[in-house]
Amino acid sequence: MKNKQSIKLQLINKLIKKHKYRSYLEIGVRKGKTFYQVKARRKVGVDPAYKCKFQMTSDKFFKQNKDTFDIIFIEGNRQGDIPYRDIQSSLKILNKDGAIIVRGANQPKNWFYNKKLKIPRWKETVWMAASKIRLESNCLIATIKEENGLSIIKNEKSGDYICFPVERMTKERFLAHRKELLNLISWKDACREISRPDGSL
Repeated sequence: MKNKQSIKLQLINKLIKKHKYRSYLEIGVRKGKTFYQVKARRKVGVDPAYKCKFQMTSDKFFKQNKDTFDIIFIEGNRQGDIPYRDIQSSLKILNKDGAIIVRGANQPKNWFYNKKLKIPRWKETVWMAASKIRLESNCLIATIKEENGLSIIKNEKSGDYICFPVERMTKERFLAHRKELLNLISWKDACREISRPDGSL
């Protein structure tokens, strides 16, 4: 019996197949469980703690990198403004019609208020980063609800403007408006959209 693939891996490979993406960048390779199963011709991994081509922080990688990529998956350091910087840096090296996938923006409500965790969850800011990117740049963003959120970001205007001041973003405001901020969709709906030749994904 084959192991069931994670939604993130299925999503990456579905987008690669549909758009004929050839180059893939992964920020936060960890043990390579996703990286080695991605079906792209050229793959580049970045992780300071795992032995891969670029064993360094994402900031150091982006500073020295001169390549561009069709699809970028971000699951690296989630604290402070690092997720936001990773997305911004990725947008600069994303090829035309490419896609960025960021994991971790749609955490459950109790995740934000769990005080027993070693690292306070409010320090993890993927939810803030994805929201800010959508509000500031009006990029096309759709976030799959499952697996704590898989935000698909495309470097094109969505045409869906949201009147929401970024500087007033708090976890309470985010929780009250996450559906529109992240443009939440189900995995089933995402598959349907990807399967359509003229689909937005």
